[in-house]
Amino acid sequence: KSISIILIDLMMPDIYGINLLSAIKENSDLDLIPVILQTSSSDENEILKALEKGIFSFITKPYNKKKLLDEIKRAIQFKELNKEDQNSQSLDPIVL
Repeated sequence: KSISIILIDLMMPDIYGINLLSAIKENSDLDLIPVILQTSSSDENEILKALEKGIFSFITKPYNKKKLLDEIKRAIQFKELNKEDQNSQSLDPIVL
């Protein structure tokens, strides 16, 4: 089974979300998985840091269930499209 998305919080008890995001993006087994960041922070610099590190999207807390589910669905669709794109790029070119 493969991981479809990763949902992290900016502030977690044992790790800062940006540090976890960096570790995810440095891991070749995880770096293509869309990461959604959830946060209650209103600090735009934190969001910008996360965007620069490569989050797929972010949602602010408190969030509504529909918004969260919509973002999850969008991230899964994005991953599937990327997987299809990678598969088509790995095909041998047609020589005429």
